[in-house]
Amino acid sequence: MQRLLVETKAMFDTFEKWDVFLELCKLKREIVEDWYSALFVGMKNRFLKDDIVAGWSFNAKTYNTYVWYLSKYGPLSIGIWFEGCFQLNMWADANTCNLDKTKELLNTDPCFQPILTAFGNIDGRFVDGYIVKGNLSWELEGYYGRPEEERLAYYTYKETDHMIAQVSTIIDRFRKDERVTALLEKLNEEAKK
Repeated sequence: MQRLLVETKAMFDTFEKWDVFLELCKLKREIVEDWYSALFVGMKNRFLKDDIVAGWSFNAKTYNTYVWYLSKYGPLSIGIWFEGCFQLNMWADANTCNLDKTKELLNTDPCFQPILTAFGNIDGRFVDGYIVKGNLSWELEGYYGRPEEERLAYYTYKETDHMIAQVSTIIDRFRKDERVTALLEKLNEEAKK
């Protein structure tokens, strides 16, 4: 901490530099959202234009929330949510999906195991309103793991294509695996209200 304070004093050796820093601090939220917009546009281009999979739909909800779901069941059905740019979750609306039935099927019927396996890292099941809560660790130059939103913003702007490729690799375990897609269809059908 002491070293950082000394470096900070050296970095801000003029009032102008300090003033610019203070102005940037005021704009932090806007800068983060602006940098995330590169990822938002790139994700929409990738999954709405360049890499469409029959039977699957994609919705870019916000700059850091994206949803894939089986088209025939609609956006409130059991789908895969990529949220906060590090959480990979399975969610369904309780008004359209019998979540108790979903839980029963995933917990007792081994045929659905490939869906769970496709997540990779699972943090929890049937918690916080999610059917499955997972996470991903980014592989980004100079930063590994699960960075917080502000730090990740730098990479969304500077390594947009690389990040989209990583998301695509993960989400394609659901979208492009015919067996997993068929099992998600079966799960949606059996748990439908």
